[in-house]
Amino acid sequence: MTIRSVTRGAAVALAAFAFAAPAFSEQLEIVTLPQGSIAYGAGVAIAGVVSGKSPNQMLPVPHAGQQVSVPMLNDGKAAFTLVNVGDSDQAFRGVKPFYTQRHTNLRLASVGYENHTAILVTIKSGIRGKEDLKGRYAAGGLDAHQTCKDLATASLASLNLTWDDFKIIPVPSVVPSVKSLLGRAEVAPCAAPGMGVIKEVNLSTPLKFLSIDPSPEGLARARKVFPGLRAVKLPAGSNDGIVDDTWVLGYDFYLITHAKQNDASVYETVKAIWGNLPELVNTNPQFRTWQQKRMAESDVTLPYHPGAIKFYKEQKVWTPEMEAQTQKLLVEAKGS
Repeated sequence: MTIRSVTRGAAVALAAFAFAAPAFSEQLEIVTLPQGSIAYGAGVAIAGVVSGKSPNQMLPVPHAGQQVSVPMLNDGKAAFTLVNVGDSDQAFRGVKPFYTQRHTNLRLASVGYENHTAILVTIKSGIRGKEDLKGRYAAGGLDAHQTCKDLATASLASLNLTWDDFKIIPVPSVVPSVKSLLGRAEVAPCAAPGMGVIKEVNLSTPLKFLSIDPSPEGLARARKVFPGLRAVKLPAGSNDGIVDDTWVLGYDFYLITHAKQNDASVYETVKAIWGNLPELVNTNPQFRTWQQKRMAESDVTLPYHPGAIKFYKEQKVWTPEMEAQTQKLLVEAKGS
C-alpha cells in the first residue's frame, strides 16, 4: 500500500468526524497504529477536532507499530503520535532491545486517555478462564508491535502464564492478532476493548475477554513486565467481548510531538483538544478518561513541549512541580 493510498483512506475516515473549518495555515500528520486499532480511531478523532477547531489541518497516517512511528516522530517526519506511558519511557531512555538509541527529541503535548488490555478468546473454544488456556493456539510473535507483545506478556504474567504455555500462531501486530481468531487462533493475548476490529470479528465469531488477576500479587507480576499498569473493572456489556464484569489492565496514552515542531501548531492542537473534549467522547467512550485536569501532570516520562507549556500557563494549571520535572528530563536529554 502506498502512502498516497493510505492518506486517501484516512481522509475518507476523517470526513466522518470533521467540522466546518477555517482555511488552514499548516497541514499536520498524526502517526497512528493500523486501521482497526484503538489508537487509529483516537488519531482520526483528534485529527477531526484539530482540523475543525484550529487554524490547522491534521491527517491520520497509520503505521505498523510504535517501534516504527516513534523514531519517525523523533526525526521530525511527522508532527504528532499517540504513545503509551511505558513505551514513551523506553523510547526516551533508549531501552534495549525495544529501541537501539535514545529518542530525546520526543516532547509531551498532553496526557491523554486511559487504554485497556486483556486476553481475548473465541467463545466456541470453550475457554472460560486461566485453567482452560494451556496448550491452546494463541496469536503471538508480534514482531512489528513490541508494545502489544509486552502488554500480552503482562496479561499472561498476571495469571502466572507464559508464551511457552501456548501453541503460537505468528502475527505481526494487534489487528492481525484479533483477525486470527476468525479461524487460525483461539486466543489473542493482546487486545483492547473498543477496537473496531473486535466489533468486526465478533459479528461472525463471538468473542469474550477473560479477566486478568487483579490481586496485588497478580498486578505485581504484570508490572514487572510493563510498569505503570493498574487493574480496572469493566462492567458487562460495556464493549464488544465484555460478556461479564471483567478485570483488565489499564495504562495511559500520551499525545506527543517532537522538539523541532513549531510552538504555534502544538499550542493550537492542545487548545483545540482542551476546549472540545466532549467531541472526542462522542466519537468513542474511551475518551471519557481524557480530562482537562490530567492533561498537564508532573509525574510524566517526557518533557513538555514549549507550545503546550504556554497554553497550560495561560489556563493557570502549570505548576512548579511540572516545570521541575520537564527541566529534569531536558537535562537528561542533553546528556545523551
